[in-house]
Amino acid sequence: MTRVLRSALLIVVESIAFVAMFLAAPAVTDAQGWYLIAPPWRTAITADQDEFDTNAPLTKWEQMGAFDTARMCETSKLGIVQWLEKGDKQRLDQAAESYIRHPDAHPLETKEGEEYLRRHLAASRVRTSRCVSANDPRLR
Repeated sequence: MTRVLRSALLIVVESIAFVAMFLAAPAVTDAQGWYLIAPPWRTAITADQDEFDTNAPLTKWEQMGAFDTARMCETSKLGIVQWLEKGDKQRLDQAAESYIRHPDAHPLETKEGEEYLRRHLAASRVRTSRCVSANDPRLR
């Protein structure tokens, strides 16, 4: 399952970057505007942690988009989450049906299970992302 999770995590990063690029306004110039930044992935997860290191310094976070206003940034963040969650129930149902047909496999190791996991993790990462001012001193 570790191989599947790693594969899903790599695809999540690519899909978030693609969606953010698609929804983002043109990049702003230095010292003005707002950035949508996403927390880094944890390299090791303990029982009481999630996949994202939200306590990491903002310099370690990944910039997903640049916006002229905080409102544009937050609106884009919401739009990305909604796009990623669209069809969630259908993907989960398909994963369950696939698992019923192939009970030997782990549910997340089916093609449908992997797709559900990718979208779920991407939406979770975007939900934990933040909009920060481009001149926030924590970004330096």
